[in-house]
Amino acid sequence: MEFKEKIAKIIDRLGDEESKRIFEARLLYSLTGNLDCFDSAVLGIQKISSEKPVAIFGCGQFGQFLVEYIQNAVCFIDNYANKANLVKNLPVLSLDEFIRRYDNVDVVIGSIDYYDDLKAQLNRFDIPVCDLPVCFQNLFKKMQDQIQYFDFPYLEHAEHEVFVDGGCLDGNTSLDFIQWSKSASANKNIGIILFEPNQYQVPVCETALRNTGVPFKIIQKALSDCVETLKFNSAESDPKTASISNDGDIVIETVRMDDVLKDERITFIKLDIEGAELRALRGMKKIISNQKPKLAISVYHKPEDIWEIPLMICEVNENYKFYLRHYSWNTAETVLYAI
Repeated sequence: MEFKEKIAKIIDRLGDEESKRIFEARLLYSLTGNLDCFDSAVLGIQKISSEKPVAIFGCGQFGQFLVEYIQNAVCFIDNYANKANLVKNLPVLSLDEFIRRYDNVDVVIGSIDYYDDLKAQLNRFDIPVCDLPVCFQNLFKKMQDQIQYFDFPYLEHAEHEVFVDGGCLDGNTSLDFIQWSKSASANKNIGIILFEPNQYQVPVCETALRNTGVPFKIIQKALSDCVETLKFNSAESDPKTASISNDGDIVIETVRMDDVLKDERITFIKLDIEGAELRALRGMKKIISNQKPKLAISVYHKPEDIWEIPLMICEVNENYKFYLRHYSWNTAETVLYAI
């Protein structure tokens, strides 16, 4: 099958217009590296220029994202300004230092999690908060309101729901699953199976789920299409960046889900495993073919994931319909739902 035919096959299985828009933008970005279409079609934003210079309060991820689009930003303000002199080639100042240095500068808040705290801090100094343009306000609100994997309206609850959390990290996704299950109109029996190869994160997950009243088990293995032993960078200081690496500090074992869960009835699988999603799916072909669980799969780690992953699912089970949703202010966190 030619590449164009493969793409047409995927588009034909996409269940709504939002999914088609995300797919086309993600595909173009994968093939060309051009972000313009992705920014406008998926994030709904564009570069802006205000009449006055702009200071961004908060130099974390969202603040650094904003500076790429605010063309006349002059500095960051941050409560931990001593940690860095420059971020994105802009000075990072404490609030006191900003007040001493600058006058007649608009201040926008560059943090989602601490927005209210930073606004209150500015109010104490009678510094007005400049509203972001509407497109950024919409994105900001969307990021606040979304619950990744579980706010998708087409997901249906099974009577006995068994959730597989592939790459559970800290257990928070499984906690979201529990809340989603409780939202069902009828009482449901639920269980959780977690895969996490990072030995340092296993007790974190155990602590998170211990008092939920929901039965769970954690399998300290990585998901793949074969059994092998690999080196793994545990990234203790920032476990979100943990990954397979030849320079890894620990050794892990990979397994096939078809082998480990061959006697389980699985209804919902989530995978976010740093680029190993395709191999993990190959290792659960029997489950996908015979049981047709709901799938929520990350398709952003590798450029080719956006077409290779849905095509592989199609090959195993022709009865899936695909949907795409995006959950970040950058190119990360695009999720393929197969239901």
